[in-house]
Amino acid sequence: MKGVEINGQKLFVEFERNPQRICPSKTLFVRNLSLRTSEASLLRTFEGHGALSAMISKNSNGDPLGYGFVQFDSIKAAESARNAMKDVEIDGKILYIDFSRNRKHPVPEKSPGKETL
Repeated sequence: MKGVEINGQKLFVEFERNPQRICPSKTLFVRNLSLRTSEASLLRTFEGHGALSAMISKNSNGDPLGYGFVQFDSIKAAESARNAMKDVEIDGKILYIDFSRNRKHPVPEKSPGKETL
């Protein structure tokens, strides 16, 4: 289905293999960024929700990779921004927003009856 167009719009199918493994954090992962989107415009988009900084990932030539991260002052602010910014469009692209995964410290599996945060 990748790249299929319906009524002139590209179709994207998203699913989570194990959605409970993504714990809320102070950092949001933002993908499907236009290559024209700057860190300043990404930050401006989220500033009303308490964003402190934004970073767009780049390759070794300095070209944007189409994804980035937005840092907030609290998990609550990041959760609020994530919920409020669903289906937001920047530079002609609808963003995919979720909590950033911490690769250095993998999220533990949930045990029955125990909360992990």
